[in-house]
Amino acid sequence: MDGDQGGILNLKPDILVEGPGGRLVIDTKWKRLGSLTQRRQAGLGAADLYQLYAYTRRYGVGRSVVLFPRVPGSVERDFAPLAANGEPDGSGVVLRFVHLHRNLRRRAEFRGVVDDLAAQVHATTPHQPHP
Repeated sequence: MDGDQGGILNLKPDILVEGPGGRLVIDTKWKRLGSLTQRRQAGLGAADLYQLYAYTRRYGVGRSVVLFPRVPGSVERDFAPLAANGEPDGSGVVLRFVHLHRNLRRRAEFRGVVDDLAAQVHATTPHQPHP
C-alpha cells in the first residue's frame, strides 16, 4: 500500500426517475425481509435504511423507495429520518412492494408489472430537495 487510504464510494441506485416533478430514487431488493417482529423497521435491516437515506442525500431527493417483491403479509411503511435536533428532517424512505408472480411472457401480465411500477412512481410523489 502506498499510504493512500482513500477510496471511491459510488452511490448508484437501481432506478433513478427524473421528471417535471423532480427525482425519485428506487432501490430494488430481492431478498427476504427480516423478522416481522422487527416492527420498528418493518423487517428492513439498518443497512438497507441507511443505504436509501444515503441515496436521498446524494441525489437531492425528498424521498427514496426500497422496492421488494410482494409476498403474503407485505406491509408498506414510511420512515421519516430525524435531524440532529430529533425532529423529522423533511426527507423520507418508503418501503413498497410490486407483484411479480406473473408469466412475463404474456403481454398482459408483463404490462401489469409495468403498470404496478408506474403506480409506485406516481404514488411516491417526489418532493423538491430541501436545504
